[in-house]
Amino acid sequence: MNRSTPGTAEPQLRIDAPNTQDAPNKEALARENTRREGNVQAELGLRGPREEFDSEKSSEKIIRLILENPSIAAQSIANQLGLTSRAIEKHLSTLKAKGRIRRVGPDKGGRWEVLP
Repeated sequence: MNRSTPGTAEPQLRIDAPNTQDAPNKEALARENTRREGNVQAELGLRGPREEFDSEKSSEKIIRLILENPSIAAQSIANQLGLTSRAIEKHLSTLKAKGRIRRVGPDKGGRWEVLP
């Protein structure tokens, strides 16, 4: 029998988290983490309103936003779709290369045109 000196007992590990071995708890934890992450992103302004865009592809969403506001900036598109400005720039570049959109006028003060 091992005896420890008084006051040097090993601390016991206390775990308050739900049992992660249990599948329903894993799913509940994943849902909760996703919800919290979304709330934090929304509070920081990293995500815009996405509900109305969920069923569309990014390129379709971008074209729809351009149709609604031809003078929209890439940063504004990024904010509304909850994507990075770099991702939007790539989408815009691809759409221009495919002949779906074009920029008319200068970078600042110009507008987008959706081509047939």
